[in-house]
Amino acid sequence: MAISHFLRVAMLFCMVSGSGAWGPLSHYLFAWQAYNNSDWYHEASVKQGCDMPDAFLFSNFGEFPLCSIPAGWLHNPVTAGYFVKFAQTQNAATSTFSPLAFALAYGSHTISDIVGFFPSAGYLGASVQSWVTTFPFMTAIDALASSQVQPPASPWATADSSAFVVAAGKFIRGTISDFPAYATGDVDNCTMPWQVTQQRLTEIAALELKTGFYQSAMVLFDQFNATTFDQALASFRASNGCAIKAVQYWTASILDSDVTPEAAFNQTVTFVEQLFERGACTASESY
Repeated sequence: MAISHFLRVAMLFCMVSGSGAWGPLSHYLFAWQAYNNSDWYHEASVKQGCDMPDAFLFSNFGEFPLCSIPAGWLHNPVTAGYFVKFAQTQNAATSTFSPLAFALAYGSHTISDIVGFFPSAGYLGASVQSWVTTFPFMTAIDALASSQVQPPASPWATADSSAFVVAAGKFIRGTISDFPAYATGDVDNCTMPWQVTQQRLTEIAALELKTGFYQSAMVLFDQFNATTFDQALASFRASNGCAIKAVQYWTASILDSDVTPEAAFNQTVTFVEQLFERGACTASESY
């Protein structure tokens, strides 16, 4: 399969890479909301999958010099779809790792990003002037997310998840010759530094929740010009609900054996576009 199949995804990646970000706790919240009632739910694997794409994304900005895996391939909803297809060929989950839970959570990250970064009306906005000022917004949203659910104390990345990403990459190269080759050490060079960042962001979010600072920050950064926390909260809740609808739609598509990862992505983008057209992803009241 030629790289042309990834052109639409590449365009999306370019949009996302210039935008703000959901933080690790927000991504865990979305995955938990979308999946926690599923028979296959495995919280440690969901935690590992739900924010791992950002380990590769932030390497794109030189955050982790040793991370050499191209972010455009790994922070990618089509790749996530192939992860799910590969997971379905694997043995059942063990007590420590579930390939399917990891892969679906990985996909939930990329799909919720489509909603958050949707042009003009996405909650996170269309562009960012400085990552220095973006991270306070991320941690403020994470503080709110952590008031709703706390991830388990397990690691954000393990040897199991790294091994899965390597094996899944080999699986993808059987179909897409351009997909990059990498080893476990290459994955670790991206995920382990990011895990330190994830832990620090979690600590900052906890402090913001304790002090209540996150409420003022969410008003300050709200792109819809909120003047009260209730207004800012309404904007977040609308986007949150939209993200869950999108994740669950993609999940149903990608679990269908007759639907390819490319088709699942395209169908989901169309679904999200329809949600925004109906006003289902933004607060109904104007400020």
